[in-house]
Amino acid sequence: MPLAFKTMDGRLPKVLKSVIGHAGLGAGLTARIRALAQAGDVFNVSDGADAACWEVEDRSGTRFDPAVVDTFRRCAERADFRELLASPDPARAVFALEPGRYTVSLD
Repeated sequence: MPLAFKTMDGRLPKVLKSVIGHAGLGAGLTARIRALAQAGDVFNVSDGADAACWEVEDRSGTRFDPAVVDTFRRCAERADFRELLASPDPARAVFALEPGRYTVSLD
């Protein structure tokens, strides 16, 4: 679980360092995406989409994986992405996107 809280540059919050004693291995891709999404959501709710984008960009390479930031940047440039963030139920809007609304039958 502590790896989920690591920053891109391998740091852990001080409270976790005191608990586990070291930084350990690099954070997995899912954890890096989740960290950016959570921080982006906080900044979006408190200060708006432009502030969220600026904060994410500012932390690229330290707090966030530059490749994940690049993907976020490309998404954020789309008008429909900002509409999705402003929707009253963003989770429902995300799950309505492809491929979420499609099913595939397996053997």
